[in-house]
Amino acid sequence: MDPIANMISGINNGILVQKESIIVPHSKIKEEILKVLKNANYIDNFQIVTSKSKKSIKIFLAYNNKENNITVLKRISTPGLRTYVGYKKIPRILGGIGDVILSTPK
Repeated sequence: MDPIANMISGINNGILVQKESIIVPHSKIKEEILKVLKNANYIDNFQIVTSKSKKSIKIFLAYNNKENNITVLKRISTPGLRTYVGYKKIPRILGGIGDVILSTPK
């Protein structure tokens, strides 16, 4: 399965059961995505954990009065079905109050 989709599923499942944190395998792309989520206050923090020869990422989930900060977290473009859009067709999330995380070739 797709590693980014696994991380998103882990975050969504952790939020559903109100976990304080979750652990996912490390990759640089996950680390960059988590930096964006942290800057937008969707997660409290994350840290790289090394045990033996494996690296993992511990993600601290954010809650506000027992309500999670993430309403919907999903991946649109997948390895099997890439989605390309021009800047005029970037989707508006929650009527413009949500965030879209994009990757570019530059």
